[in-house]
Amino acid sequence: MTPLKSHADEQTRIRQYLLGQLPPTELQELEERILADGGFYEELLIAEDELIDEYLDRELSQAERNNFETHFLLAHELQQKVHFSRTLKRYISEAFPLSGEEVASESISEKLRDSDQPPPKKWFLSLPFRNFAFVSYLWVAAVLLLVCGVSWVLVNYWRSPAPQISTNVVTLVLTPGQVRDDLEQIKKIVLLPDTNAVRLQLELVETDYHNYRIDLMTSEGRTIWTKENLKPIRLGEQTFILIDVPAEVLKPNDYQVKVRGQLADGNIEDVARYAFRVR
Repeated sequence: MTPLKSHADEQTRIRQYLLGQLPPTELQELEERILADGGFYEELLIAEDELIDEYLDRELSQAERNNFETHFLLAHELQQKVHFSRTLKRYISEAFPLSGEEVASESISEKLRDSDQPPPKKWFLSLPFRNFAFVSYLWVAAVLLLVCGVSWVLVNYWRSPAPQISTNVVTLVLTPGQVRDDLEQIKKIVLLPDTNAVRLQLELVETDYHNYRIDLMTSEGRTIWTKENLKPIRLGEQTFILIDVPAEVLKPNDYQVKVRGQLADGNIEDVARYAFRVR
């Protein structure tokens, strides 16, 4: 039996995974857990944000910085997260610049430790709170920060949505090009009475699309379920679309999954087709 790993060990493995340093023997196990464990996926997103902050603040070692630039930034959505964080940090630094007194406060305090002079008044005691314009400025700045924070949450959700988590989910990994007439290659699943959903993990070859649409069709070509505005996620060297199909729409039959992609100009193109069989 594999021993349970501590939280610190898991954080280390996630960091190694994001920087491309995780041993290949542990790669598949961690990626499978990302797909199946919603809490672990959230930890992955938090680790991504922490790495981005350390990169922008130049707190990474040279080796980590090289891995960040050559591995972490390969994913387009992660490049956008870095760009957003850099823009937000620049906005905050410009909106709230440090004064000369604040920069020199530490050295002044050290000089006064051994002297008989009384310490200077706290800087916040001298702020002009009675000045209406100053208070208005603070309120505007707070509202802008709140808007930026909400926008960041929305962008983070749209660009890298967490897999939909429900109990009793059957996961099915599909590769493009499979056809239902190929009995040797077509994936088959058995739905038990307590199955709530089938999680389709669709491997993507073409990823240059703004978003994706999925049509689930029966063997007769009838569309029975559709999902739009889907964003792919990157796991290791591969890119997937993750989607949970409610079990009640699936009956014993052959099914096809048609994936279409929307370009930046709004045009729609067929991307790939997948097939599977429900018993």
